[in-house]
Amino acid sequence: MHSDPGLKTKLWKRIRLVVLMRDGYRCYICGEHANTVDHIVPRIMGGTEHLSNLAACCAKHNSAKGDRAPAVPIPSRVW
Repeated sequence: MHSDPGLKTKLWKRIRLVVLMRDGYRCYICGEHANTVDHIVPRIMGGTEHLSNLAACCAKHNSAKGDRAPAVPIPSRVW
């Protein structure tokens, strides 16, 4: 889990649930079951908590990606 205290708030928990539901609990990298939410552009690189910068991700790929930009194309989303 991140050390940012803002990510432990009730708001973040709601955002996380919205993203997981929106993405069908499927990892945007491998398509397997997702239980975490990834910042596509990492916060350390200026990424935000905006829904367009968040994607469901399995723990394995979220951990491996870390604070790097993704190496796979990001599926487009329409809200």
